[in-house]
Amino acid sequence: MEQSCQTVFGEDMHGTAGTDSDAEILAAVRRVLTAEDISHPDVVEPPRKASFVSTLLTRLRG
Repeated sequence: MEQSCQTVFGEDMHGTAGTDSDAEILAAVRRVLTAEDISHPDVVEPPRKASFVSTLLTRLRG
C-alpha cells in the first residue's frame, strides 16, 4: 500500500482562522437581511425583456 505526504492538508486543518471578526460577519449578515434587492456579486442576470404576449396584454388592459 502506498503512503503519501499531505502537508498542505495538515496546514489547512491547523491554520489560522479567517481575517473577518465576529463584528464584521454580523455586519455583513445584517446588510443582507435589510437589503431591498439582493444579488450575488458573481452571478448577476441582465434585466429580462417583457415577452411579446406580455407587452400586448399590458397594452390591451391599459
